[in-house]
Amino acid sequence: MQNNNQLKFWKWAVLLLAVLNICLLISIWLTQSKPSPDEMHRPPHREGAANFLLEQLKFTEQQKAEFEKLKEAHHHFVDSLREISKEIHHLFFDNLKNEKQDTAKVNELARAIANNQTQIELVTFNHFKEVRKLCNDKQKATFDEIIQEVLRRMARPGGPPPPKPKD
Repeated sequence: MQNNNQLKFWKWAVLLLAVLNICLLISIWLTQSKPSPDEMHRPPHREGAANFLLEQLKFTEQQKAEFEKLKEAHHHFVDSLREISKEIHHLFFDNLKNEKQDTAKVNELARAIANNQTQIELVTFNHFKEVRKLCNDKQKATFDEIIQEVLRRMARPGGPPPPKPKD
């Protein structure tokens, strides 16, 4: 009888381990197919703009290292501001649910959206001002010629950020 119970135990243990392995494999597969949070927040066109800039300016290795630091700081600030923008847009459009909207609140949120966008523009302007400082005179001339193309390549497609999903 004890031998029969041990056999049942081992059968269940093996079955449980097989199910856990299958779950683990599915989890790994799903995790690998999803983009990382950083990839989700950083549109691919941003990298294309940075690569275009680097190709055109022909930076030295030292300049490239400094550029990478500036680029990462810029992305960090802009990504933070975009997260704030998503929150504000969510609050702003939540007001549509109210039959009687609070006009003062709606106007305040609209100003907050505009102020946030102003911050994004200023951070980007200051970023490129710092990038231009990295350039020698010849690179500055090239920079001045291509900056509008770089900005066009960086431009986010579409309009405001999508609304925050409901929890």
